Amino acid sequence: MIELKKLVKEAQDVADEIRRLDLMERDANKVLKEVGRTGDIEVSATQRKVADARIRLDLVASRRRYVESEDGRLAAALRIAYREEATRWNILVAQAKSAMAEERILANVKYWNGDERECRKYFDGIRMFEAPIFYDYDRSFFPETPLFPDPIKALEWLTRSIETRRKALGWTEEQAARVTTAPPPGRPAGEEPKEILVRAIEDLPRPIAEQLGLADPKKPRQKPLPSAGKTFTLPIAQYRAWARFFERVAA
Repeated sequence: MIELKKLVKEAQDVADEIRRLDLMERDANKVLKEVGRTGDIEVSATQRKVADARIRLDLVASRRRYVESEDGRLAAALRIAYREEATRWNILVAQAKSAMAEERILANVKYWNGDERECRKYFDGIRMFEAPIFYDYDRSFFPETPLFPDPIKALEWLTRSIETRRKALGWTEEQAARVTTAPPPGRPAGEEPKEILVRAIEDLPRPIAEQLGLADPKKPRQKPLPSAGKTFTLPIAQYRAWARFFERVAA
């Protein structure tokens, strides 16, 4: 976070200098315009003012080339820093959310006589991640694409927001500054995929068999096709609704 603040400060200093150069350029051009309007170009004092204005314009132009180059470099660095910090933070939050879910499951295994599989099936079925205990985690994810076109404003917003959410989660500054490792390719840790691969534990009831194409709704007396052991790809919401009939298959 200290490094991010230093980067923002450096970018602000450059932006401030560009504004000062703009002001100097505007004032020098104002002098030249005023001389052209009054027409007293043969007066020594006027000639000195014109010479001074010309020198300032030359100096501004020379300095501007360097400063605007620095401004572009820092703007690119700020955008990269925003994306990296937002990604790092989101992984941290996702890992903490996943750890909370795991802790909740393991704490309840004893109520299933030690059967972890059945315990997990139950918590999946009740849509565990919608429980209030996870609200603070869900509110702590930030977009990895800046919300503001100004890279300075975007990074300032992110650092302020992270500090606010850090306190809400009860994390110390050290905990919030941890370097994380990226989750395996596929989906962020702690978040459910849109679809999952499942296996039917037993032959499915007719209403489910019909929806999965294993029974003809126009022939209610015809027995559905055997389904025990068959695999299906289901939307996560559908799996949660039918959880007691299916088990997850490792991807």
